Amino acid sequence: MSRKRPVFTVPEVRFTAPEVQLRQFHLWNHREGLGFSKAQIATVEPAIPPAPASPLVVRVLCWTLDNLSSSLDAKLKLICEVYGDDRTDISDSFKTGPDHLWQVDGAPAFQPHRLWWEIIDLGSVRDTAPDQVDPEIAAGLQVFDLASQCPDYLKRHNGRDIPYLDVPGLYLKGLDKSRLYVPYFEGSSDRSVYVNTGWADDAYSDTAQAVVVREG
Repeated sequence: MSRKRPVFTVPEVRFTAPEVQLRQFHLWNHREGLGFSKAQIATVEPAIPPAPASPLVVRVLCWTLDNLSSSLDAKLKLICEVYGDDRTDISDSFKTGPDHLWQVDGAPAFQPHRLWWEIIDLGSVRDTAPDQVDPEIAAGLQVFDLASQCPDYLKRHNGRDIPYLDVPGLYLKGLDKSRLYVPYFEGSSDRSVYVNTGWADDAYSDTAQAVVVREG
């Protein structure tokens, strides 16, 4: 007899409002020297997407710097500032250098110095390994933007109705050179966050794959 998958009733998740994300980005851009002009930021202010109907789909303001590695390093720095160094645990296995980090084959090409809104689904793709996600919709750097912008969401992580989160759009080298790894996020109610790496070919019932919602 087949095992029935549990049905969860998703509680209300408090995501940071887009207007607040814009204010935070203005602050970060100035303080961290991210290099975005007022004109660039002004182009995204009127382009906020409509609010998604699903409780685990979120609008996130996303950005990139010169390259994949520098973008991820800057986002990890922000995550440490948002949660606090004492509440941010980044695994030693998490290497961001260009020899250790790349986008999954088939993903949209990296665009430097880009600022845009993304709609990300955080809950519907479960019981699926990261390497089985369509690379065209596999979220990558956007998940790190989500983590810095929406800490109240991560503190609701419980591995059930609010699943932990894989980042299927990025691959990493790990200790086992014969396998590929992806980043994953695990938050907790004390507003701490764990950023680790996991095997790209493993699926876990308590973890969802972060995917981009494409219009049409």
